[in-house]
Amino acid sequence: MEKIIWVLGSIHENADKSIMWHQPFPNFSNCDLLIVNLQTLDRTLHERYEENLDKGRRYIFDLLMTREKDAIFILNSDNYLLRWLPAYPILKKIDQVNVGDYNVQPFLQDYIKNVEDANYYIHTFDYDYLKYKTYPESDNHENYNFTPQIFQGILEITGNIIKNQAKQSIGGCWVYRLLDRNEMILHQTGDMIFLPPPTDILSEDAIDLIINNLLGKELKETPPKWEQRIDLPSLKELEHAITNLTEEKKNISSKIEYLEEQKSKKNYISETFMD
Repeated sequence: MEKIIWVLGSIHENADKSIMWHQPFPNFSNCDLLIVNLQTLDRTLHERYEENLDKGRRYIFDLLMTREKDAIFILNSDNYLLRWLPAYPILKKIDQVNVGDYNVQPFLQDYIKNVEDANYYIHTFDYDYLKYKTYPESDNHENYNFTPQIFQGILEITGNIIKNQAKQSIGGCWVYRLLDRNEMILHQTGDMIFLPPPTDILSEDAIDLIINNLLGKELKETPPKWEQRIDLPSLKELEHAITNLTEEKKNISSKIEYLEEQKSKKNYISETFMD
């Protein structure tokens, strides 16, 4: 059975659903894999749709807690734009360093080939939200059948990792594991895959490579980046307004010409009488 793939942040023809930042977020648990294109998120959008992002964090948490569903995040080097995620890397900015060793799943190989370097490395992780939603002592924890036995939660890398030439991590795959007092695993989330942004192609095209590899479908061209960010109904309204104003401009020009003619005539008459 094919994976149901959704993308948040850009439009993709081969994805089952594409959701833009300004649109109402559906419950992400209805897909098997969520790809989040953080490259298209900026601070203006973050502030404008903060309510959407809060809901999105909860939906991503629910998706991951199924254990069977995964999320891929195309990183943005602005830490501020990562903070709404249920778990996120804290990045340290550096001068560009080329990609070094990496070990990723086969469907990500083509993506990584289009990442030449990165201007950050992963310093640590913040996963307080995961603890907040799972620890029994939290005021807002979710109740699972294993909740009373939870002693601690840890975020661990699975072995899939991407490093730069300085041997610093710039991406990889992490899971959140809930342990009992004997350090036995009670539950673990689906994969959280954090990828460095592509440098050789657009993030939209790089995501298409992931989808194509997963589904084995022929690549369909994704609409240009500028087209995705324009509200088409508003564009039509603007075109209509421009047409109306152009007509008004013509009418005004005609009136001006008429008044100029009248002015010339009056000046001629006035000068004639004065002579």
